[in-house]
Amino acid sequence: MSKSKPNDIQDEEAEKDDSRPRNILSENDSDPSLPKQAPPLPHIFFAIYELKKDGLEGPFRRIAEDIQSLIDKSGLADKYNFVFLYDENSSISERTSNEIYAAASGDFADKNKPHYLLLHTRGGSAVPAYLISRYLKTSVKNGFVAVVPRLAKSAGTLIALGAQQIHMGMMSELGPVDPQISDMPALGLGSALDYIAGVCEKHPGASEMLARYLQANLNIHHLGLFERLSESAAQYAEKLLVRNTIKTEKASAIAKRLVYGYKDHSFAIDCDEIRGILEDAGDEIVRVEAEEYELANQIHQYMEQVNFAYRVFHRKYCAITGRVDRLSLNDLDD
Repeated sequence: MSKSKPNDIQDEEAEKDDSRPRNILSENDSDPSLPKQAPPLPHIFFAIYELKKDGLEGPFRRIAEDIQSLIDKSGLADKYNFVFLYDENSSISERTSNEIYAAASGDFADKNKPHYLLLHTRGGSAVPAYLISRYLKTSVKNGFVAVVPRLAKSAGTLIALGAQQIHMGMMSELGPVDPQISDMPALGLGSALDYIAGVCEKHPGASEMLARYLQANLNIHHLGLFERLSESAAQYAEKLLVRNTIKTEKASAIAKRLVYGYKDHSFAIDCDEIRGILEDAGDEIVRVEAEEYELANQIHQYMEQVNFAYRVFHRKYCAITGRVDRLSLNDLDD
């Protein structure tokens, strides 16, 4: 009769024998009593690619949740009320100011926290831009910070001038606040007349011909109107700039520089340029590559993916105006 093996030897051999039944779950198995995990969501690019024409707004909830997740992970939700003006395809208008006002004055806004305005725009009308900035500046105790991931041009720059801080990165740009009429600079008419006067002085023989041309084509009232629009833009900028660190006289000089000091309306005023312009306040106003900017840059990069898909597959552009869940789609110009 053979002797039985000790228990510890039997256990060791059982572990080596893969053919014997085992009562433990493998690493790839799951507890059958637990619900199975849902498959991961497709990348937002593919989610937008698969949309039908009658359901283009389908991903809006997910986009808002993804952006809110970035905000929550940053830790800045405890510090700011978040407001968005993220739309480089449409101009700032009265509708824009109404939507910003509704978001910033809503029940969600904590009056003890400043507003965080994520500002990405090519500009628009000066009046609603001024009203947006003025409201955000005065509606809560500590005003607002303007955070520019890439563009805050023209009227967008006007909004930023009212901020307690302007947060930018090395790829961020503001721009001159000289008004435009039908995509032409209001200051251009006066500059054109100055140029014509110079031509006449240099070539007296052309004076009569140029005078007849101007008489037939120029409404003299337009010249006064365009100049007053430029003066008005400077006045709005001055009113927004005045604060403890920038007195009225200095604010007036800065405003005039931003309206009259650049030859090209699309001139890129980068973080170093605007810091130099606001040198009396220094870093108290202009901050570069801070955590506020890092969050805005993450959101911008995410929205670039969203808009790349909407643009390529549906000829649309996704904007956010007001709260994070206030998304809209605009048709892209051909």
